[in-house]
Amino acid sequence: MNSIEEKRNKTVHENQFDKSLKETKDQIEQINKGIEIKKHLGENTYCHYTYDKKYYIDEVIKYFDGKGYKVQRLQTECPVSYKINIIW
Repeated sequence: MNSIEEKRNKTVHENQFDKSLKETKDQIEQINKGIEIKKHLGENTYCHYTYDKKYYIDEVIKYFDGKGYKVQRLQTECPVSYKINIIW
C-alpha cells in the first residue's frame, strides 16, 4: 500500500520529470534554430553552452546523433555546466 506521503513524493518527482522533459524539448528547439542560422551563414558547426543541467543533455545528444549530426561533448571548467559542438 502506498501512503499519502509516498503518493505526494511520486507526484513531486513526476512533476519535476515533466518539467525537465519540457525544458529538454525547448533546448532542442533552440538548438535547431541556431543550426539553421549557422547553415544559412555557410558555417558547419554550432556550439551550445549552458550553466545548468535542468534538462537531459544525454537526450539532446541522442536526438542530434539520430539526425545524422556529429556531436562532441566538451569538458568545461564548471561542474554544473556543459558545452556541446554539433557538426554537419
